[in-house]
Amino acid sequence: MKHILIIFILSGIAASVDGQLPCDNDTTGYVALVDLKSDYFMDGYQGGLYPGGENEMPATHRLAGSKVVKNIKPLDTLGNVDLINGKIVFLGLGASTAGNTWNNFNDLVEDEPGLNPCLQLVNGSQGAKGLDVMIDTLNYPWYWTDMVFTKMSAQGATPIQVQAIWLRTASKTDTIVEFPLFPNGIADKLEILLPILLDKFPNLKQVYISGFFYGGYADSSKAFYDIVAEPGSYYTNYAVKWVVERQINGDPDLVYAGPGKKAPWVAWGPHTWADGMRPNEHDGLYWDCEVDFQADGGG
Repeated sequence: MKHILIIFILSGIAASVDGQLPCDNDTTGYVALVDLKSDYFMDGYQGGLYPGGENEMPATHRLAGSKVVKNIKPLDTLGNVDLINGKIVFLGLGASTAGNTWNNFNDLVEDEPGLNPCLQLVNGSQGAKGLDVMIDTLNYPWYWTDMVFTKMSAQGATPIQVQAIWLRTASKTDTIVEFPLFPNGIADKLEILLPILLDKFPNLKQVYISGFFYGGYADSSKAFYDIVAEPGSYYTNYAVKWVVERQINGDPDLVYAGPGKKAPWVAWGPHTWADGMRPNEHDGLYWDCEVDFQADGGG
């Protein structure tokens, strides 16, 4: 069986923000994690996507992920292996900005040569819903049953067929945008969410998490501006880094294999933060307000 092609094509993906765009706010001076690497931010917080200031995944974690992938097989709607008509559902989760990115991703790769014919990309994003709702299954059970599952059903997929997830989200209850308080709060919620994802999607094997892109162009008149603006957007990337590192370092609540399994295997999705118009040295990525953003909503 062909390997699943998991790629992200950044070109052509426009982010949506509310209202008038402050396009003159095109740099913050912050250094992207991929450029910071083994250097430090603020009071000794190392850069890089992975431990030790590295942008490459540790070999042991990559090997573990490869073993997990070998167990991904097409499933029917009841979760049985079906190599002919079964599906491998790759689900996108987050708010509407994540959904917009996922739709563009889908459009760009649907005709990609060599794409596994059993792979189905499904958009499960929900506008204006964040980690605070996703993890509170007691007060917001409808988020999963009435929103995510219903949206999946409309796309011909069931929760039991989901084996990989891409996630980009934040929390509306983390409103004190201070470092390291803000990213630690989000990392804690991501750690709570990962076992919930495994419960909701029992065949889930892998989760890829991305932080937010550049937030300097956000509209200051809108609700929750501090969360999506800078430095909040930059800080979310530290949240992703820290929750991934927790699993790599053996956090017992994030065990992904064996009889004590509590969570899926986790790694970085695409790192999409760059300092506005100042390109990253690592990948040349930058964000042009007039080209890459559109003022038509998003949450």
